[in-house]
Amino acid sequence: MSSAAATTLQAWPGEPESLLVTLDTGERVHYLDWGGPSEEQQAQLPPLLLIHGLAQTAWSWTPVARRLRSLTRVLAMDLRGHGLSDSPRTGYELESQAYDALTVLVANGWGQDAGGRPAAVAGHGLGALVGATMAGLQPDSICAIALIDAGWE
Repeated sequence: MSSAAATTLQAWPGEPESLLVTLDTGERVHYLDWGGPSEEQQAQLPPLLLIHGLAQTAWSWTPVARRLRSLTRVLAMDLRGHGLSDSPRTGYELESQAYDALTVLVANGWGQDAGGRPAAVAGHGLGALVGATMAGLQPDSICAIALIDAGWE
């Protein structure tokens, strides 16, 4: 797990902020921060991490993120080897990718390793498998999970 702070790439009006978090291994994971309502309103619902499926990117969650950011803080990440995240030669097993996602939570002050509130996770396809693995590794970091078309083995 990494204790790195996120690095801003760019932000356009009306679009999410594009950020990178550096893992302990040196690889970088990209995510989009769609923001959320006021701090007071964010306290009512848990923050949300969206994880895409195989051969997709964080941008595949755009219609969902745009609708939900008025209710809670919304992040959408690129899994390693996808989008703007690094493509290392190793680390594609579910446990490594789950720790990547948990590191995104930590970079935002959420989850058990950050001493913050747990997050809700929604994953599609491969992202659902990563989300389920996250919940198994650190159940105190995840308060709710939506597994969409997971295709369990």
